[in-house]
Amino acid sequence: MIEGQTLSQGPGESVTCVRSGRDGGPFIFDMELGPGRRGPPTHTHDEGDEIIEVVSGTITFRVNGQDTVLAPGDRLTLTPKDAHTFWNPSRTEVVRCRVTHGARFERAMDQPSFAQLAMHLALIDPGASRMASPFVRGTLWLVAQIGRLRRLRPT
Repeated sequence: MIEGQTLSQGPGESVTCVRSGRDGGPFIFDMELGPGRRGPPTHTHDEGDEIIEVVSGTITFRVNGQDTVLAPGDRLTLTPKDAHTFWNPSRTEVVRCRVTHGARFERAMDQPSFAQLAMHLALIDPGASRMASPFVRGTLWLVAQIGRLRRLRPT
């Protein structure tokens, strides 16, 4: 991603690149999650630690089956073995977090379409964001196969 570039992950969810990790070093981004919005299904990342710092609002992380509520100023470090998901429990407030991650995750985030993201995660680098559910992994694989039939290529 290019510093300052914002990707919309759908209504009420965006990611803005603060620092690209493609030259080595961490990928740092600001995440906004609208009221009631959820992150991706439970997943892990093979590449190093993920650090989340809450800037405003509150966010709930489920890590290895345990729920933790984070408020502004709180910090959470996830290891590669930590299966996690997250959501904004508020009905009115947007949550903003600064996230430090690795370049493998950045390459996954930078895919221009869901089909290309599925291809990247199912066929090229599953460890960039490894879904815990066999059903979700199977769905990504199926979408990846459709992408291949349509001759799409991940970036």
